Amino acid sequence: MKNFILKELFWLIVFSLSSLFLSFIFLSFLKLTYSEPVMNDIEKVFTFQLYFIGCIISLISLYIVRITVSVLKKMI
Repeated sequence: MKNFILKELFWLIVFSLSSLFLSFIFLSFLKLTYSEPVMNDIEKVFTFQLYFIGCIISLISLYIVRITVSVLKKMI
């Protein structure tokens, strides 16, 4: 049981770090543009919210892929 918890904790850390990078890719696909060179407070909050949503979506997607691969390994 201890090995299982450590393994899941390891995957959570790895997926959390990779979701941070994937959320940058998510934001680059949106190609946000601003009317002024400096963002105002509302634009900063909006950009952070999009970044956070990208992190959550990336983390969920990575776990779905991991679960799918493990199920396919057990079936084969």
